[in-house]
Amino acid sequence: MQTRTANFWVDAESVWGIERLDPLEQLDWSQSLWQRLQAPGSPPRPWFMPYTPAAERAALRGLTALARLGRDAGFVVHIFAPMSLPVLPAISTNTPALCVVHRGNRWLNLEEWLKLTSAKPACRIVITMPAAAEDGLAIMKKFNGIPAPAPEEERDYCARQAQDILGRRFWSAAPEPGLAVIEKILVEAGVAEIAVPLTLLARCAGLEVEALAPKLRTHRWREFIWWPDLESPRLVAFRGRWLAEIIAPTARAEHYPHLTALLKVSDPCVASERYYFLNLLAALRAEGAGRQAEALLGDYYDRFHTAGQSAEPDECEVWAYFHPPRLHSHFRV
Repeated sequence: MQTRTANFWVDAESVWGIERLDPLEQLDWSQSLWQRLQAPGSPPRPWFMPYTPAAERAALRGLTALARLGRDAGFVVHIFAPMSLPVLPAISTNTPALCVVHRGNRWLNLEEWLKLTSAKPACRIVITMPAAAEDGLAIMKKFNGIPAPAPEEERDYCARQAQDILGRRFWSAAPEPGLAVIEKILVEAGVAEIAVPLTLLARCAGLEVEALAPKLRTHRWREFIWWPDLESPRLVAFRGRWLAEIIAPTARAEHYPHLTALLKVSDPCVASERYYFLNLLAALRAEGAGRQAEALLGDYYDRFHTAGQSAEPDECEVWAYFHPPRLHSHFRV
């Protein structure tokens, strides 16, 4: 099942993971969480759900089941996963609402959004976050905690599964001529957990979009490539951080050299390409690499200046989370 609100998607098929629960067990987990969300409280406290990379797929399945329970109970359900602009929209309804926020550490305005949303007595909130980020966000200590809907994975078991998957499916075919750089970009995007505009990839490869898309659909890594919108394939992503980190273990420490190099061929007048870099900046910030994000803004000042002039009002507010002082005159605060 795939659920969306506006430009935000939650889809278990978007990531690889270890399947350790059957559908009935996942439903039991979701029903248990739903009962906890319904416990007396004015307003009820948000629930925080940490997950390890290999358990993200199971977490998404649990969230989808939770959303179904909320709808069945008459709640308005809002599900948000970072794909477009990395800011959470305001929830204005006063009717019973369930808000599910995936990858909480990636939202630039999470703390401000929580102050407004959690004060609504009719609103229930569940926020997921990679387990490694738990210690880095102090606000999470204020939350109720519940583990992801999967037993704790054995580290050796996950490693064996990864090697089996990579051996049988990933390295089983020769690389596509001319797409080596695209492979490196997609793997880094998997580690950073962002999608890449197809226009940007095509420009980097020196191909037309109409020529690149079919190549990716028949690529040796096609099972590891996710298309967020099949009807209009504007974005492409690697299916999850779990395997991507095994393939490119130094990508995060090196601050994504192939992703940042795309700035050189980007078109700041194209909205999807501006959104891509906003999400890259958000990824760096979430990982504690705010200085690297600020350095990018300075190194590519001309492109970001043009981006600011092309941006819509809502987008300008997102740029304002990053701009250094010398960009103040070009980005609306």
